[in-house]
Amino acid sequence: GGRHPAFQSDAQRLWLERMAAKGWTVPEWPREYGGGGLFDIGCYAIKTSRMVFGEEPVNVSAAITRDPRFGGVDILTSAILEYPSGHCVFTCSTQIMQQQSMRFFGTTGRIEAEIPFNPTPGGTSRVLIDDGRDLNGGGLQTGADSRSREHHRAPASR
Repeated sequence: GGRHPAFQSDAQRLWLERMAAKGWTVPEWPREYGGGGLFDIGCYAIKTSRMVFGEEPVNVSAAITRDPRFGGVDILTSAILEYPSGHCVFTCSTQIMQQQSMRFFGTTGRIEAEIPFNPTPGGTSRVLIDDGRDLNGGGLQTGADSRSREHHRAPASR
C-alpha cells in the first residue's frame, strides 16, 4: 500500500494490481485517513478498556514513533488512558515482534487473556486467573478453549 508502493517481486505487484482491480485494496490510501499501530491495533485496547470500565477516559497521553517511509503513520505507540475508576496502559506496534494479550489488575487478583482479538484459526486461546495470594502465581488458574472464548468473572474490584 501507500502512495508509492515498493514491490519485492513482480508477483507481489501483480497480486496488488489484481486485488485493486476488484476493489479489495486501497493502494492510494490518503495519509489523512491514518492507519498504523494506533488505529489498526491500539483500537482493540481502547475499546476493551472502555467496555471493562464501563465509562469514558477523562485524559489520554501517549508517546508515538512515526516512520516517514510509511507516510508518517505511527509504527510504535504507548498510551495511558485515565478513567474515573482506573487506568488502561498499552503499547501497540506494526514493527515489533508479534505478541497479543490483555491483563486486568484488581485489588484482589488479575486476569490475563492471551490472543484475545484474532486468534489463529483452530488455535487455542487461554485465560489466566490469579487470585493474588502470592507473587509466584500460587493462585493461578488456566482455562483454554479452542472453539470459543471462555467467560470468567473478573476480580471483585478494579
